[in-house]
Amino acid sequence: MLERVAAPSLATDPRGVVRWLNAAAIELVGDVRGRRFVSAVAPHDLAKLRKAFAHWLAGAEPSTLDVIFVTGRGGLAPCTVSSTALRRNGQVVGVLSVVTRTPPTPLPPPVRPERLSPRQFEVLQLLATGATTEEMANVLHLSPETVRNHVGALLRKLNAKSRLEAVAIARRDTLIVQ
Repeated sequence: MLERVAAPSLATDPRGVVRWLNAAAIELVGDVRGRRFVSAVAPHDLAKLRKAFAHWLAGAEPSTLDVIFVTGRGGLAPCTVSSTALRRNGQVVGVLSVVTRTPPTPLPPPVRPERLSPRQFEVLQLLATGATTEEMANVLHLSPETVRNHVGALLRKLNAKSRLEAVAIARRDTLIVQ
């Protein structure tokens, strides 16, 4: 029956290995059968999901949990997971989870590429590769201080607090050329 349900659904064994997913779950996180369920969860949500999983295995009541999944395409998807223990002859043999996508929160309008100077756009592309200030300075034939100035201006334009956040925003807004 769950094969035909539009909500992503999956079942794990007591070790946390995914044993079954429906098509909607495969579309969300990819085919992770045979892998631990944590392989599809954003790192900052691992601890709370592991704790909840232990409670479900101990036979706790069904419950829900907000989790961010890593999608099959490498993006992030905020979701709510409703889970319960699966029992056979009174013994817990796994966990069944049904996932609902959390409605996206409104995002600020994307920064259009033309709002970035050509140099800021170049710096952004290098940031996305993980280049250091010194490496960017060598590639762009600029001083490290000038690169830092471009990075600072870029962070302000993207309303980002860090280089990593700037890259995440740029990926979301498709400003990264890959």
